[in-house]
Amino acid sequence: MAQKRHAEGKPIYVMEALVQLVTPGRTIVDPYMGSGTTLVAALRHGYPAIGIDIKRTYFDDACAWVEEEWQALQEQGAASA
Repeated sequence: MAQKRHAEGKPIYVMEALVQLVTPGRTIVDPYMGSGTTLVAALRHGYPAIGIDIKRTYFDDACAWVEEEWQALQEQGAASA
């Protein structure tokens, strides 16, 4: 099992399933983004997303995870091309 990034963090597979229920092309907004699980799920499935959190440390950690995921997806795309 993957390490939790936030005390109330949800499993990524749960958020990916929920993201896929959204109409394609719609922007997903997470006003309490915590560790950024919803944003990463949205990114993995091609949805634009906006995340907001009042705690700077959560915001920074979420941004770092989204950036890591973005880089990994770019590398996968380059490898499959």
